[in-house]
Amino acid sequence: MTVENERFDDWALYKEAQYLANMLQQEHDLEDGDVYNSVYEVCEGHEWAISYYRALRVVAENDTVEAEESVRALYGGKQFDSIAEHACAIVRELLVVAVLTELDDRGVEI
Repeated sequence: MTVENERFDDWALYKEAQYLANMLQQEHDLEDGDVYNSVYEVCEGHEWAISYYRALRVVAENDTVEAEESVRALYGGKQFDSIAEHACAIVRELLVVAVLTELDDRGVEI
């Protein structure tokens, strides 16, 4: 599947969150009380959060209000160098929230 044909909608975000939650449960010790940092680390390096094109597509195809508020809270008044860089920050927060929600649904203590 080419990038142009990839889905970046709510369903794709949900499936990606499931995939990342599975990976975290298999590869990380989530019992050490540092779940958020593990999730953030994985999401920060995710291809949706580092590819400008993908990030812009994800932002265009999803409700990003909560993620935008989270970015404002995390970065304060920081001015991003480009709209694409800002989109990457929003997508990272979308992924973090989606993965944390998935882990919580699985009974992992956050």
